[in-house]
Amino acid sequence: FDLRRPTVSKLFGLNRNEGLSNYLSGGSDLQEVIQETNITNLSIITTGPIPPNPSELIASNNTKNMFDQLRKEFDYIILDTPPIGIVSDALLLEKYVDKSIFIIRHNYSKKRMISHLFSNLEKKNMRNINLVINDINLKRTGYQYSHGYGYGYGYEYR
Repeated sequence: FDLRRPTVSKLFGLNRNEGLSNYLSGGSDLQEVIQETNITNLSIITTGPIPPNPSELIASNNTKNMFDQLRKEFDYIILDTPPIGIVSDALLLEKYVDKSIFIIRHNYSKKRMISHLFSNLEKKNMRNINLVINDINLKRTGYQYSHGYGYGYGYEYR
């Protein structure tokens, strides 16, 4: 669902000539934009041509209709969106998802984007948020691993 800087089509070697933007603007049928991959049970809708008005397309009734149809056909629907805080796309799509996973890259993700995420959580604009923090240098954090009993801790925003 990243209609601004798409990368999924390139990662999977798929055609991006016709895709999500064509469907959302009314130019294509949903079945025409679903592409099969060489991975069993994995289908992808690429972005199609980058539109001049991504947020308007996402906010359209065609998005709701698309999710209604996809839920009938697929067990899981995974969305790739632009980072939260830059544009409103992820927030516009939040009402269609069961869970959100935010990837935070250690020493890379901008603090203002993370602050924006937590601000939306506090305002209850988002629900079922899950965070993945990756690219942590465990040697620099003092983390060590050994065999034996261990425990974990965490906290939750409400």
